[in-house]
Amino acid sequence: MTISDAVDLIHQIQQGDSKDVQSIYIKDWHLIKHLSPTQRKEKPPYTVPDIFADDWMNNLSEDNGASDVDDFRFVYAGTQSSQTPLHRDVYTSYSWSTNIVGHKTWYLFPSHTIPSLRRFPAVSTSLLIPDIDSLFSHLSSPERKEYPHLETALSHMQTIHQSANETIFIPSNWYHQVHNSTDCISINRNWCNSINIPSLYRSIVDELSHVEDSLCDVREMLSSGEGEGWKREFYALVQDVAIKDAGWAWAGFWHMVRHNLIHPACRVGLRPVDEWMSERLLPLIRDFEGREDGKWLDAGIRETVKKCRELLEGNSD
Repeated sequence: MTISDAVDLIHQIQQGDSKDVQSIYIKDWHLIKHLSPTQRKEKPPYTVPDIFADDWMNNLSEDNGASDVDDFRFVYAGTQSSQTPLHRDVYTSYSWSTNIVGHKTWYLFPSHTIPSLRRFPAVSTSLLIPDIDSLFSHLSSPERKEYPHLETALSHMQTIHQSANETIFIPSNWYHQVHNSTDCISINRNWCNSINIPSLYRSIVDELSHVEDSLCDVREMLSSGEGEGWKREFYALVQDVAIKDAGWAWAGFWHMVRHNLIHPACRVGLRPVDEWMSERLLPLIRDFEGREDGKWLDAGIRETVKKCRELLEGNSD
């Protein structure tokens, strides 16, 4: 569905002409990506507050070879009663959201409550409760056998009412659901920097591990031959699947790190000092260099990681 089609449908809903659709939510509309380079530079639609300026995920331009890197600058527009499911942001990134029009209600769950939201709390891949309505429905069921720790999750849930001209920050790895109490328009960004980069790294590791498990039959088939050359094909496939699922894998992650070490997203004073970043990021590089998949991935990825190490070790001298 195009933006034009969605807007037409919103008008139909408001006029009572739509019987099949009661609400609509335009999500992840890449407004800035649709602007020309001149418009982005000379007349951007908004200015990012200083507190969010150290944004590594969106500090990539098509001029520097990152045309295949996703864009995480969105506009959301939803009619009254539209909502998101319960979710966390891509690879545990931060997010911020500024409400331009309308009133939203946010339901937030701190990261330590995640096991309590699962169907089987001890299983990291177990199904999570899909939304707040389902959570209360399960809690009210006298014969509930699944999701045994929902009461614990509910006891930590934070409810926030957001009006127009207010901005909310969502911490890394917090699950949340948004309900539009009225018709709403908001500006949203997913973002990260050296502070939560370790969380993103661990999330990518977990995602790749899950993908590898799901491709166990492919691994068995490829490994039936002689030698270890099959690993190159297998780990390349794992990367491709992860990219299709979440938009990123190692190439995008390390390209982002390298670019932001060379071209910082913001001025000194709005980001941690270089020495601190080196202490934060060098352990990730050492971990990656010891990974089995890292040895078989495209040479360009390994070269990017090598450059990141050189830049960070230069910072720590």
